[in-house]
Amino acid sequence: MMDRLLRKTFGVAVVALLTGLLGSTAAAQTNVAGTVTSDTGEPLAGVQVSIPTLQMGTLTNSSGRFVIQSVPAGAVIIRAELIGYESSQRRQDVEGTTVTVNFTLVETAVELEGLVVTALGISRDERALGYAVQDVQGSDIAEAGVSTNLVTALSGKVSGVLIKNQGVMGGRADVTIRGLSSIAGNNNPLFVVDGVPIDNQTNFYESAINRVDYGNAAQDLNPDDIESISVLKGANAAALYGSRATNGVIIITTKKGAGAEGRLEITASSEALFSTALISPTWQNIFGGGDRTSTYEYKDGAGGGVGDYIDESWGPVMNGQLYNQWNADPTDADGISARPFMPVPYSTRDLFETGVGLTNHFSVAGSTGSTNGRLSATQVNSSGQSPYHDISRTQLSIAGGVNPIDQLRVQGSASYVKSGGTNRPLSDGGSLNSATYQFLWWQRSTETQMQKRAYDLWLQKGSEFGPDHPGWGLPRNWNHNYWDNIYYVLAEAGNNDTRDRFIGNVDLNYEFNDIFSANARVGTDWYEHRRKNVFPVYSHDYKWGAFIDQVIFRQETNVDIVLTAQGDLSSDFSASLRVGANRRANDSNRHSIESERLIVPGLYTPQNSSVPPTVDNWLTEKRVYSTYGLGSLSFRDYAFLDVTARNDWSSSLPEGSNSYFYPSVSASLILTDAFDFDAGGIIDYAKIRGSWAEVGSDADPYQTSAVMTQLQTFQGAPGFIPSNRLPALKLKPEITRSWEVGTDIRGFDNRITLDFTYYNSRTRDQILSVPISTTSGYSNMVINAGEVENKGYEVLLGAELLRGSGLNWDVSFNWAANRGKVISLHESLDRIVLGAYTITYEARPGLPLGVVYGDDLKRDASGNPIISSSGFPQRSTAKQPLCEGMNKRRCEPGEFATSEPDWIGGVRNDFSFGLVQLSFLVDVRKGGVLFCGTCRLAARDGLSYETGHYGGRIDGVTVDQFLNFSNRRTDKVGVNMVGVKADGSPNDVYANAKQFWGKYDDLEPPFLHSGTFAKLREVKLSFDLTPNVLEKLPFSTGRITLVGRNLALFLTDVPHVDPESDGNAFIDGYARGLEYLSQPSDRTFGVNVSVTR
Repeated sequence: MMDRLLRKTFGVAVVALLTGLLGSTAAAQTNVAGTVTSDTGEPLAGVQVSIPTLQMGTLTNSSGRFVIQSVPAGAVIIRAELIGYESSQRRQDVEGTTVTVNFTLVETAVELEGLVVTALGISRDERALGYAVQDVQGSDIAEAGVSTNLVTALSGKVSGVLIKNQGVMGGRADVTIRGLSSIAGNNNPLFVVDGVPIDNQTNFYESAINRVDYGNAAQDLNPDDIESISVLKGANAAALYGSRATNGVIIITTKKGAGAEGRLEITASSEALFSTALISPTWQNIFGGGDRTSTYEYKDGAGGGVGDYIDESWGPVMNGQLYNQWNADPTDADGISARPFMPVPYSTRDLFETGVGLTNHFSVAGSTGSTNGRLSATQVNSSGQSPYHDISRTQLSIAGGVNPIDQLRVQGSASYVKSGGTNRPLSDGGSLNSATYQFLWWQRSTETQMQKRAYDLWLQKGSEFGPDHPGWGLPRNWNHNYWDNIYYVLAEAGNNDTRDRFIGNVDLNYEFNDIFSANARVGTDWYEHRRKNVFPVYSHDYKWGAFIDQVIFRQETNVDIVLTAQGDLSSDFSASLRVGANRRANDSNRHSIESERLIVPGLYTPQNSSVPPTVDNWLTEKRVYSTYGLGSLSFRDYAFLDVTARNDWSSSLPEGSNSYFYPSVSASLILTDAFDFDAGGIIDYAKIRGSWAEVGSDADPYQTSAVMTQLQTFQGAPGFIPSNRLPALKLKPEITRSWEVGTDIRGFDNRITLDFTYYNSRTRDQILSVPISTTSGYSNMVINAGEVENKGYEVLLGAELLRGSGLNWDVSFNWAANRGKVISLHESLDRIVLGAYTITYEARPGLPLGVVYGDDLKRDASGNPIISSSGFPQRSTAKQPLCEGMNKRRCEPGEFATSEPDWIGGVRNDFSFGLVQLSFLVDVRKGGVLFCGTCRLAARDGLSYETGHYGGRIDGVTVDQFLNFSNRRTDKVGVNMVGVKADGSPNDVYANAKQFWGKYDDLEPPFLHSGTFAKLREVKLSFDLTPNVLEKLPFSTGRITLVGRNLALFLTDVPHVDPESDGNAFIDGYARGLEYLSQPSDRTFGVNVSVTR
């Protein structure tokens, strides 16, 4: 692995060297260097310093320094330009080695708000918008250490945006904006790249063989190619997208080379990242393998000895006694040797490695008056913490534009991505080829590295066991009753995948005159994803071997035509009108073939299947035709009104009633301009805004059609039967009606900023599947019924605490609270179970979407737990509403828990001093619940710290319903739970510890934790190369950045796992708030080096 990474590093070094050699050919010429400051003496970063006649130039660094290299001798005009300042230029004679030229720029009166990208890629003045939009700059993404999934870079940076990230390399990141609006549908926002909607499905796949998390599709995007990301938070901002606007839109704009005016800009960067476990389970290291026995003896790992078939740790104390145990280098043929019975405290750490990732990026960009272009190449190679887990991505991108004639602008972008992975994390860990799953059944005396030696010996010699041994064909292992050697599992029974993807668009804009223009754009997102999962012969999951091959194809193509008219109606009024049409085509196809019995070991092809393989084909097509319009009116550039309208005709809705209209209206008023009030420097800018919109969420294809369901093949012949779902002949899209109001205030010489939003939305006509009488010939049907409400607040607060003193300090704070509620369901339903494990997540009228129900303790009228005659807690007779913190307290009457947080927020600090910049971000979530499935299983199997250190195995201990242990005593053995017997008398029975934890495993409260946590999400420390260094190199700018992500975890009561690792898809459907056997999440740190010439 390291050899491969070193070869990649060498490749980038060669590129940098060649760049240096190119630059050295002009070393004998003159360098023009200097500093640009403001009229108050502060250094100015990002100033464009150029020599227009030579088409040469550069940008100043954070210290205001610039260097233009290899300038030919002679007289030239040097110009310095920065938005918000008057440009400056001077004539300079260039001769000698270095010429110093300094500039002082004077600040001008400019608008406080700039341009933002809105729906359909339209750039608008932010001051004119009547809804909330928030931007994240590309530089904040590229240096964030998120090369494998740029979506995670938004965590904690955008108010109202909740990102649930599995925290494992290649795992998916789910995005929710302003709460959950759909009961059974999609709650993820639409992703748009350069005006082209792209696929961002969370690509996990479940089959009878395996469940694999392939991540979300937007992880194919390259952070180094991003110019900016605009988050359109609600239906109001996204209204022009009609039936796709309910959940908001994330608009990504890529770099086009337009900023490299008059010069050729070459950029190269390399990033090395290292990942370790943020948090791992805390094991008990007192008791070894076995089942309530006082001794242990290994014979064959399958019951031939004493406790050797048990995959739990309820055995004797490990204090160095000499027991026969398994060994990779045995002293006899059965793999047995006598050695001390001792704990292995770092067994988890010994398996999981330090992940290593390397990203190399190279781009060339340039611009003239009529042409701009950019070409980039990126290579990502990463290895994860789990052995044999690797992902890679190669990307080539080109973007640019040209004016062939004065009136016509042609621009476009294209990106090809080839990505892939091996041994990606499973969607829930709950499979025998999961490292996490094995550790939850791991005997605490088992050495991880001994398994590695046993696997290596197997590779050299093959299996040493005959057909009569339970380990026949396999490497030696501590257990042959349930488990295979963990390294054998990870190396031989794995998954691999490759994805080819193309995202591209062409955009033509023709200006007839100063008023009228026309725009045409075509864009497509296309990919083919090939996946394979294998299980070798002899493995415990599939003794005869198994495999699944799958190919998934998806494509979306959009064609837009827009006509625009804009201009001044009078000296006070200006207006614009855009009308357009769109055609959207969605096509997808999935083909899979699966076999659970092979003829020849190791050959995973359909021809090698000894039984008829299971074949599945799935095909969908969808077409949507739309017309839309946007009218804008401005009065004296301080009062603004927007009206939009869109009509969609969808093929997934019933013919004859598939037309739906989506209107919106928004307005904003700049108070400080409208009333020209003087607040004595306290308020510099004040804006109020408001908007109303009605948008939709379209239905999936074939809900209204009678379709056929494929049967399992019989003797090689496929079969089909009608679906058990009654066609929904009157189906409508889900409709969201939303309004919001807000304000934007800036004061104290623009050093303090405040943005506040209140929103309210209701989504009606929920698309739900409901049961019907089987006498109809069907068992269910899809209908429109139910309503969900979301309302909440969003706050953005920024402050420049220090400025102009050499040390600059900016702080920003974002906070959002959403309150969601199910208003109604279908009249035949009092609840809908969204997903179920031992707990259930439900939709119930009057309660939040995803309210949690589960088994509580059986109690008497006073609330005391009722204990059985054997001393065990008992389950309630019906599932009860659960509440946050139930592992520590009783719920109040009417209290309930939900998977969603009460509020989310982030605090970011940015410091700069000379050439050094430091920033750190803390991401906070308050409230909600997490059911810890890992905690539950670790307790049942006698592995968790609590089961070993709190007593009850070799002594007596008292415990209350919240697992507070006390009163340890030596005259008793077992666990005495505080409660009452059936007759009401206090419980005095001491239950066997293993059986006690087994009974507690049947209950939810001990493992239902508060979802509150805070993370040190991101830390960046950057150093700009000094002018003295740059003058000796063929580069105009250079930066070294140290970066860390997910470095620390605070304010959580969840033991053993990352509280962010919820929603890992073990249950069918809705899985938010559930953690089950999650792999340790990544704590990442590394370095990024970038140079520009």
